[in-house]
Amino acid sequence: VQIKTNVSTQTNDWVSAWYTADIMNYTIDINKCNLDLNGITSLVFEIKTCREAQVHLSSSDVRNSSEPLYAIVIGQIFFYINYRANDSVESTNTEFFQDQNLINCTVDLPLWTSWADGEIKLGSGNVVGENVLGNLTNTHPFEVKSIGVLTYPFTLGKWKIQLE
Repeated sequence: VQIKTNVSTQTNDWVSAWYTADIMNYTIDINKCNLDLNGITSLVFEIKTCREAQVHLSSSDVRNSSEPLYAIVIGQIFFYINYRANDSVESTNTEFFQDQNLINCTVDLPLWTSWADGEIKLGSGNVVGENVLGNLTNTHPFEVKSIGVLTYPFTLGKWKIQLE
């Protein structure tokens, strides 16, 4: 079974897992889009935005930012994958990568992220596991129970999200 949904995002604040303790409150919760995350370990999406896009994978089914989360931040110059253990905004582990023109104002760019067994990856295209752009290994893996997305402040983001 394949489930698809479209989401638009735009925040009016400068937010990031680096310095925003309650980051999940700023995201659009894709669980509210009738997507069942039980047993899901990957997400395929297309994003069209002019600036930065963020995917937040939370261990909390009620989007509690004080619980462990992963942040995948896709920017214009670089992107990074971050593990945050709680809301102290002190990252436990972060990996930075050179961006490969992942953000585009006029084109829906296909990307995927996966998080099986503490191996958090970001890749390009529609096939999970192919064209890996970067990864972070977390020695404290958790089950993802909620997913939130957002885009750079004051910038509209158009998401097409797919779960299988």
